[in-house]
Amino acid sequence: MELIKVTSGAGTEIFEKLSALDKKCVGNEGWSVNSFRSEVQKDNGIVLCFVDGDNIIALLSGYFAEGEGDITSVAVDENFRRMGLAQKLITEFIGNLPENTENIFLEVRENNVPAINLYRKCGFEKLSVRKNFYTNPAENAVVMVKNLDIHFPDKTILEVTFLNVTDFYSISFQNDNYTIVGGDKDIEGNLIGIADDDKVYYITTYDKKISYISVNIRTFIKQLLLFEEYADTNNPPENFRRKILESDADAFKSNDTFWSEICEELEYGII
Repeated sequence: MELIKVTSGAGTEIFEKLSALDKKCVGNEGWSVNSFRSEVQKDNGIVLCFVDGDNIIALLSGYFAEGEGDITSVAVDENFRRMGLAQKLITEFIGNLPENTENIFLEVRENNVPAINLYRKCGFEKLSVRKNFYTNPAENAVVMVKNLDIHFPDKTILEVTFLNVTDFYSISFQNDNYTIVGGDKDIEGNLIGIADDDKVYYITTYDKKISYISVNIRTFIKQLLLFEEYADTNNPPENFRRKILESDADAFKSNDTFWSEICEELEYGII
């Protein structure tokens, strides 16, 4: 049994098997061969499946856009249910989403209690009901959402100093706890600051130079966690740069931004 991500170069047979399983599980509303093929040809489309021998036994399709993900179909062959395959597909789907994704949405038939319970187990909550969303038979859809929370490591990973005209105040993030610490403008060393527009900047106190870091503090925390992950691997710096750009289009708007310098140091093996 193998979990694979379907690509646009896959043979027609794979798309035929995906469509057959989807229709077997959900009826005529299941996706067509062309629908699955079209999904993987999109830059933001994701199709995952479990393969057992020559058979596709479970699948998930979805896409992402503007900080959100959407799961459009989940299907598991009846002979392979209660094996955790759907949960593994959802976990893999989340792993394929951009770093700035905050919520994942899906729709499920109102009377499909087993599926609703599964999604709840995976962290989804009921958001709303769409009347007569399904046909054959007509039925309401339950819209569910999963919030992708930031999980802080068991250590302080960030100290932020707020920029204002008079006093500075620093804030340490540890797990989900926030500790406010007093400070002053004469503090020595380099600072990370949040401006009035919520953007994050790097400040060197000796020359008062300010360089851009991130669009907001939430994004910066995600970028820091991503950096920790990449710093311990042999991933090319260009992959890290691409991930940072996915989270913030302005991260490399000049050669002296915070992340430009970090990527340069990664490239030359300084860090």
